[in-house]
Amino acid sequence: MRISKIFPVKLLLYVVLSFTFIGFTLLPAVNANQPVERPYQIAGQMTFLDIGGNMPWTCIDSGVGTGHGKFVSVGKYVAPNYGFGILYAANGDQLFWKDQGVGIVEFTGGTGHFEGATGSFTLNISSIEYVPGPEGTVSWVLTYTGEGTITY
Repeated sequence: MRISKIFPVKLLLYVVLSFTFIGFTLLPAVNANQPVERPYQIAGQMTFLDIGGNMPWTCIDSGVGTGHGKFVSVGKYVAPNYGFGILYAANGDQLFWKDQGVGIVEFTGGTGHFEGATGSFTLNISSIEYVPGPEGTVSWVLTYTGEGTITY
């Protein structure tokens, strides 16, 4: 007796393709529930604006990093040793960060594939350029790199 009489070949093909589709559909959900720690590297330039010598300072940042490619970031430093902000990845996902002034920047969540992100990197400043402005406004530009880990 041939198998096609017991179990039609077309039906077998549909069953196999259905299970394959279900497996690939559920794969991202399984990975989202099991975050992975990855090495992280970043390089960029951050501009601080100090208007009239008063806090908070506004910072604008751009560069490239592992897992998000090119980025822009905006943030505030409410004290010389505490800042926070949002990094916008090339694909639009957001990565939240905070800096407590000890040379370590921490990840505190995000959106898209950075939802629930954790980790940190050590900040290495390679240059600082001060730029005086009108009426006591000062800005400075930091060029930096960093290495650490990120989990998402």
